[in-house]
This record gives sequence, structure tokens and C-alpha cells, in this order.
Amino acid sequence: MTTRRRLIQTAGALGAAALGGCLHDDEDGPPEDVDVDFEDEDEDGEEVPGDVNWPVYSGDAASTGASDHPGPDEVEPESWDVGHAINSTPVVVDGVVYVATTDGSLHALEDGDRVWEFETEARIEASPAVSDDGVVAIANDDGEVYGVDVEDGRESWDFEIDDWIRSPLAYADGDFYVGGRDGYLHRLDAEWGDRVWSYETDNEIRGKPAVIDDSVYITTRGGNVHRVTVEDGERVRSTSQADDCRSSPAVGYGDNGHVVYFGTEDGTVHSVEFYGTVDVERREKRWEYRTNGAVRTSPALWDDRVFVGSDDGNLYCLDRWSGDEVWRFETEEEIRSSPAVDEERVYFGGVDDTVYSVSVESGDEVWSVDTDGSVRGAVGISESVYAGSVDDHVYVLG
Repeated sequence: MTTRRRLIQTAGALGAAALGGCLHDDEDGPPEDVDVDFEDEDEDGEEVPGDVNWPVYSGDAASTGASDHPGPDEVEPESWDVGHAINSTPVVVDGVVYVATTDGSLHALEDGDRVWEFETEARIEASPAVSDDGVVAIANDDGEVYGVDVEDGRESWDFEIDDWIRSPLAYADGDFYVGGRDGYLHRLDAEWGDRVWSYETDNEIRGKPAVIDDSVYITTRGGNVHRVTVEDGERVRSTSQADDCRSSPAVGYGDNGHVVYFGTEDGTVHSVEFYGTVDVERREKRWEYRTNGAVRTSPALWDDRVFVGSDDGNLYCLDRWSGDEVWRFETEEEIRSSPAVDEERVYFGGVDDTVYSVSVESGDEVWSVDTDGSVRGAVGISESVYAGSVDDHVYVLG
């Protein structure tokens, strides 16, 4: 049966917050679009779900970490040996898993079999991203960005910057976005690898750029959040949070504009709203929540909740509009794996060699799976939950 892709629009994304005179949509759902493949029809003529894509770190351009497709209630774990440690995030498109390893290779895997392997000459910590037109982009510690054909694993193009790249790559509307240690954000044409523009920030970029509407948001290790225009890379606004930031920003909608959620090395989770135009731009700090360890994970957003892991070993569920704690789930060691969330469960990995599934509503454990090494990259949700480990394996939990 043939398939086609449909973009699922979620009304909750277009609603806004409900604190201090803000309004938000009552309908549950992720705050940003999720790409889903749909089979044509079942025997009754109704569309039925097919493969669910997770083409970038944290699932979508705005890095919400949210999936409209439910993950597994129970798991029968599989593990696929790729030969080298994984510190990045597996991404999944049309049933093929793309994962980078620290020896500098990018692997394409289907049902545990290697479809192809693309080798670079330096360590890879950055997570790959897949375009709508069949190019998977990856970057390494030599500052090389490669576009690779998803069909045969051959190089389509390369682009070089001046320093290492450990920021997950972003993709939106025909372009890749990549930030590096040199502090520059680059927008690259996905088909040819040509630079559209470059924007200089104040410090190293370690988080994935978040793209929403006409804006790109970047956090830096100088403790700043930058908002630039998609069109020409011009700065709209930058704001200082006064501490090192390695967390990728997750972006949703507020009452006036975009609300950016991120963590900093001092253990704080931040919520900041940006609104206005290029000529008259404003920002407002919505709330802060303090944990007891550095926050290097990217928050995941679902309806009125924010989920984020801390080096204090806790996964926190916070009220999206007030920042109040709803619940916390305790693990044995730091959490460096950014969570992914669906309507019922939130999924993440730990430095304690475990992948967890936790109830969105109560914070109770639904299931957990032991690995033979720590899980530091974000997890991905497709028909299964995918996690890479430093034990050289991709774990497929479904």
C-alpha cells in the first residue's frame, strides 16, 4: 500500500498562555506540528496511521519534543550494535534510523540491518537532521557539515566552518541550520549546501536552533538567547540570562508571541516571551524554576506542561504558564538525555544506564529498560522509542 505524508496541525500550538490575563487553548496536544506518514485508506475507506517520522533532534523545527503518535505501552527491547559509542540522537524517517557515532560515522539502519555507512574524518557529537527532499545532514568536530543522500549514503555536498560543531542540526522549509563553537549560526540550502546567511552570536552554540514562523532562536554558552529572522539572519533581539547555556531552546506560543523554554548551568529552567516586530521588539521573563543541578537538556512541551531533566537526577514536570512544579521523577544519576513526550507518557534516558517511560499525568514509572551504558542523547519516538548509548548500541523499545 502506498503512503503519503500529512502535516498534523495542532490547535493547542496556536493558542496562548493562561496566566496573568493570557489565554490558551483547552485542547490537549503538542504546541507544534508533527510530521506523520499516513497510508492511503483502510478497507472502509478511512485514512490510517503509518510510519511516524522523527526527522530532527527533539522531533520538530521548534524543538518541542512532542509526538501526536502514542509510544509503546509495553516494550520488548531490541538493540542494534553499531560498533562505536553514541552521544547523539537517533532520527527516524520512513522507517530508517539515522544515527551518528563518535568514530565519525553516520549509519542508516532499517530493522537492525545497515543500509549504508558514511564516514567522516573526525568525531561526531552533533545529532543529524533529515530534509523533506531526502538529504540527511551531519556535522563533526573538524567543522565539516555534510549533506548525504538518504538512498545510497553518498555525499551530496559539504560545507566547512572554522571550529568544531556539537550543536544538533535543525531543518525547516528547505534549509538546515547549524551552530558551532565559533559562535556563528549558519542557514544552508538543504539541496546544494550553499550558505544563505550567517549570524554571529556572542559565544559558542551548543543547543539546536529552534525555528518557528519567521524567527530562529539560539542559546549560547555566553548565557544569551538570540532571536534572528529566518529571511536574512538579522538580529531581532538578544537577552542575557547571566549563565552558561548548553540547553536547546524549545519554543511554543504565548499570549503575545513566542515563548522560549531552556535551561542553564546554574540549574535554572527559564521561560521568556518574545513579541513585537523587528522595529519594535520586546521580551518578558515569564518565570524561572531552580533545580539542584545543571540543566543541559532541552525541555519538551505538551499542552500546559514542560518536562525537563537536570544533573540532580530528577525529571521535572512544570506548569507551562506559572513554572510551578507538578511532579518530579527521581533517577540515580544525572539526566543529560532530552525528553520526548506524547499524550500519555514522557520518555528519556539517564546516565544511570536506563531508558524510562513515565506517566505525563502522575509522574509514575510506566516502564524502564536497562542498557549497558549511559544514554546522553535525546530519545526519538516513532513506532518505537529509539535511544543511543555509549555502549555502542541503538536501543529500539517497542
